Amino acid sequence: MDPIEEENDPAKALDEALEWFGLWTGIDFALERPIIIDSGRGMQAWIRLDDWACADSKEQIKANPATTIGRAIARRANGYWLKTLDEKLGVCHGCRIDTSVSDLPRVMRCPGTINVKTGRATRFVVPSTRVYTGLAHKLVTGTPKKALEDPPAPEGIEPGQPWQSVFPHLTLMAQNYLRYGQEEPGRHKVMWHTAKKFFELGVTRKEAKKAIRWANALRGSNMELGLDQIEHALVTAYGA
Repeated sequence: MDPIEEENDPAKALDEALEWFGLWTGIDFALERPIIIDSGRGMQAWIRLDDWACADSKEQIKANPATTIGRAIARRANGYWLKTLDEKLGVCHGCRIDTSVSDLPRVMRCPGTINVKTGRATRFVVPSTRVYTGLAHKLVTGTPKKALEDPPAPEGIEPGQPWQSVFPHLTLMAQNYLRYGQEEPGRHKVMWHTAKKFFELGVTRKEAKKAIRWANALRGSNMELGLDQIEHALVTAYGA
């Protein structure tokens, strides 16, 4: 849970998020506590799932279907439940779920490190070794089939451009940004992430800028970032 208002209580916000998540999954997280982390700014819950291997090929999945899941499926299921919780809670106790953490490299802040944004240490609030056996399967099977499929490219931009050809290969975070835009928290981070993924997939900077300007306007003029901030994201992503 990420504070976005001056008056905020990340601990209460996280408890409310876990209560709703528990109602949907049949788990009483008030009794069966997961790891809780004070990130030095907000609060995080680390919910340990069964040990499934993430694979990129159908052959790997077919070889061990009981313990292997497609990497894209895992990412999309994770993103679906984060987005569903965010839509249910909205701004809660001055905080909001940062849905950008569905991108795996951004998930965890390590306890014992310093959050450079606040100067505060990251620490354990609730340590736990609990494994929620069966929850991974429940989350994947509970995700609507449509949410697990490659979404169509968003309408509104001239079709046939290079960025659209790579749309199914973008991360869920980037896809959602191009389809829905992004509110705070995380607008700058998601914009840069999308630009970086375009660069990695060979999309020209010109086409990336066109797509990002489109996504930047989706939430209305009051939520738009300036053109200078778009340029900064492109410069840092493309290196020029």
